[in-house]
Amino acid sequence: MATRFFFTALVLALVLPLTAQAQDGPPTAGISHWKCNFGYIGDLVDEMNEAGLPVAQQMVDDGTLVGWGMMTHSWGDEWNVLFYLATPDGTDFMETAGELQKRQIEAFGDELNARFLENCTEHKDSIYTWRMFTTGGEGGENPTMGVSYWKCNLGYVGDLFEEMREVGLPIAQEMVDDGSLFVSGMMTHAWGDEWNVMFYTATPDGMPFIDTAEELNDRQNEAFGDESGARFLENCSEHKDNIYTWQMRTEVPAN
Repeated sequence: MATRFFFTALVLALVLPLTAQAQDGPPTAGISHWKCNFGYIGDLVDEMNEAGLPVAQQMVDDGTLVGWGMMTHSWGDEWNVLFYLATPDGTDFMETAGELQKRQIEAFGDELNARFLENCTEHKDSIYTWRMFTTGGEGGENPTMGVSYWKCNLGYVGDLFEEMREVGLPIAQEMVDDGSLFVSGMMTHAWGDEWNVMFYTATPDGMPFIDTAEELNDRQNEAFGDESGARFLENCSEHKDNIYTWQMRTEVPAN
């Protein structure tokens, strides 16, 4: 059933880490948001680290996945647990997500899967095309991740992507290179709800997130100028922001 494809590991993954291996084309990323009982989240993190992460890492190592991970809410709306996964360009996303789901469910067993569904009662899934992302960042154990979802006019999204690639991405990469950022990128919707453009930024563990995110925002706004900024606000009319703690993520295998 399509609405369940993300329950990888316990029924169940940006860029990921939400950093990724080099691809001929953009990876496909799936994001699953869950509402979970707060008292259960610590146990869920431990269980996912023990059983879910190793399964995903095996699929990253063999090239089937680009990345997989889990985050928990620090600030934002009521969707307090996030899983993501990303598949290489040219692969069947649903087939790969289904294979990960099957392997993780087997690793957890019936009891832990049932416990997950008792404590995480609602979820929503979206699929994105990973348009751009920085590379080479060092995040530490628990980076902080900010995600901004936007509703943008579909006819404008292609122009926005080109502007971000030419102007916004180089600035983010500079901040990754100097150690201020762990990763930053942009995704556009392939399937899901009405939030069709997503930007994300993560700071290394221990780095102040708000100050760093504001510096990135200021530098990018200055580079874009007033005309591009006004065009963005004309075409992207609503947004919502969330902040997460990155609890676990697969590692990019050594070449």
